[in-house]
Amino acid sequence: MGVSEKDVIKKLGLPKSRKTGYSPCGESKYITLTYNGINIELDGISETNKFYVDSITTSSSRYSTDTGIRTGDLMSKARKIYLPATSNDGQRGDEFYFSDPKYNWSGINFKGEKGTVKSISIGVDRC
Repeated sequence: MGVSEKDVIKKLGLPKSRKTGYSPCGESKYITLTYNGINIELDGISETNKFYVDSITTSSSRYSTDTGIRTGDLMSKARKIYLPATSNDGQRGDEFYFSDPKYNWSGINFKGEKGTVKSISIGVDRC
């Protein structure tokens, strides 16, 4: 998180696509870089034209969380690791959100289908 677009491209190569848009909050511009199985969003201020990674989403089992959770794993496995019994974080059916103050990013979101993790997102909540 916080890495520049130039550094992302240096590390991952040219993306399959690059799209720009504006935050639903209306104040900032963002860029989405799409690679095989991963989307990287960079947020920035239009006037300075400097953008930094603020969220990453994957639907590929090639990538995992720092605890080894990947798409294709059981949602129950992810919940066991990320949602302690005392957690107040969001949980709705086949989706849950976990935030931890020890990380510099806002949180991690797991979306599932039929009890299996289908996508994992880490990063800043837009609004």
